[in-house]
Amino acid sequence: HMVRGVLRFSPTSPWGLAAYEELFVNFNSVTAGPEGGFDQNRFFLGVNLKVDAFQFELGYMHNFVNRPGAAAERVNHNITFMYVS
Repeated sequence: HMVRGVLRFSPTSPWGLAAYEELFVNFNSVTAGPEGGFDQNRFFLGVNLKVDAFQFELGYMHNFVNRPGAAAERVNHNITFMYVS
């Protein structure tokens, strides 16, 4: 599931603050594959620029990944640029 929002700096401004939280859950365990339960979480915070019908975002993404095995947990720090439709 993803929860996402953009807060404009003013009602007519093309610039805004963007944030989202995204949670990944596996419903089933698979032999030699992913285990059921929590898989990963992504959190993004950045700026949003709206140009006509297009929106672009640049910011920081914190990605927490839960994997079975010796290196079970991993954290990725990303600078992210994306087009949002």
